[in-house]
Amino acid sequence: MKNLLKVFGIFALAAMIGFGMVACGGDDGDGEGNPSSSGGSGKYAGKDVLGNTYSLSVGSDAAKAAVKGDKFSMEVTTRNGSKKNVTGTVTDTSTDGTLTLKQDGTNVEFSARVDGTTDLDSFTSGDLAQSSFIPRTFDNIFLRATRWTNPDDPGGAWSGENWGSGTTVLVKDFPANVSKLSNETDRYTITISGTSSVKMDNVRLEVQGLTKDNKWIWLGGTSKANNTVINANTPFSQEITLDNFADFGTTSANFADYKEIILQITNLINISSVGSPENNENYGSIPADKPDGYIMAEINNFKIVLKDKNRAALTGNMSDYVYGIQEDGLSVDYRIALWSLSAENIGKAKQNDAKLEITFASGEDIENNGAVIALVWQDPVRGLWWQDMTDPPLTRNVEVESEWIFTIADGVDWDKDEGKMTIDLSEFIKDSKFAAANEVNFIIACWYYGWDAEAGKEKSYNIDDLAITGANLAN
Repeated sequence: MKNLLKVFGIFALAAMIGFGMVACGGDDGDGEGNPSSSGGSGKYAGKDVLGNTYSLSVGSDAAKAAVKGDKFSMEVTTRNGSKKNVTGTVTDTSTDGTLTLKQDGTNVEFSARVDGTTDLDSFTSGDLAQSSFIPRTFDNIFLRATRWTNPDDPGGAWSGENWGSGTTVLVKDFPANVSKLSNETDRYTITISGTSSVKMDNVRLEVQGLTKDNKWIWLGGTSKANNTVINANTPFSQEITLDNFADFGTTSANFADYKEIILQITNLINISSVGSPENNENYGSIPADKPDGYIMAEINNFKIVLKDKNRAALTGNMSDYVYGIQEDGLSVDYRIALWSLSAENIGKAKQNDAKLEITFASGEDIENNGAVIALVWQDPVRGLWWQDMTDPPLTRNVEVESEWIFTIADGVDWDKDEGKMTIDLSEFIKDSKFAAANEVNFIIACWYYGWDAEAGKEKSYNIDDLAITGANLAN
């Protein structure tokens, strides 16, 4: 069954990449495509789940609907205030408001769905690896018709049909408490919530990794045993357990080793195999008048959480961390733990006697493994994203070649036996802008010295390898 899901996942995803840009309302037969049903404002805006904002301008005549051949300009303003821009041409339109956009100077195509006269509902990339920026998931997602075949499987040809979310849902956009997987059944849950426009009887989830050389790797998913039903027009919240995993002896389970981690939501229609008919499932077929890429379902107010049930909540008054975002404002960095401080904790942090206490499962492991731990504060409102780059609280310096010396910065107390790092914030943060901050993120960033001889690269670690057990602000 594991191989079944592995094959199904890879090819269903590949099909969505290939057909996700197809006009969903059909073509009028002359190759020009249908006018968009957007209403023709020419300017659309949207905001994704991370807080990045998107603006799309299409054509030069704001009084008409977008048509094939129009020029477009897309600008993304990330949470840290940086801007990214892409221009190009509209290569297709559809009556449901989906526009196919081709970036200038490349073969990269995007799909944008506009609604009404000003709303940008979704924006997905046909090629994440080549795009100038990586679009993120909006509050609404769309499941599109997908028909796929795999004639090359050694166990016999596979084929199937499903409604799939394709590349629109990126796990890295929902940093919770998982940065790697193991093949322990029932350890990981994915909670999805929202409201679906139609009933879905066979909802499945899959986790896929996109490597640096653009290969799709199946990491895990759900089987028929965890089949989920979602009713139409009724708010739902479903916790689904992952029960099938890749062979992590040959496949990396570390999310940081992939360019992107993608969660695909599918509603299975049918799947069949020449070599393994016992695994066949048949719940009907996609109607012939619904071409690949046709929107079969829309989920509004979509939310998702990937959770490791084996990991306990942190102690202290700062709640749990999420993974940090790199300086581009878009990419997740699993070396970073980020806390968004409450108003009460911001007040505490500004007091002269404020101390930040971080506890770890083993202080000895931190010293022995050569960890470097840095503290950074951020003010996302004023765009102060990487302020006060002081010396790391805990680090290692090379005083004699091949000899590592563990050092502790001024203003920091380190109790190796208890695995507790206490930072005197008034001594450690010397940036005058800190006093005026109304929103504050505290970041603990970590990296390691070391070389993985077998892999031929630097060792790959996540912040989770520090085994942080608590985070507390005290006065």
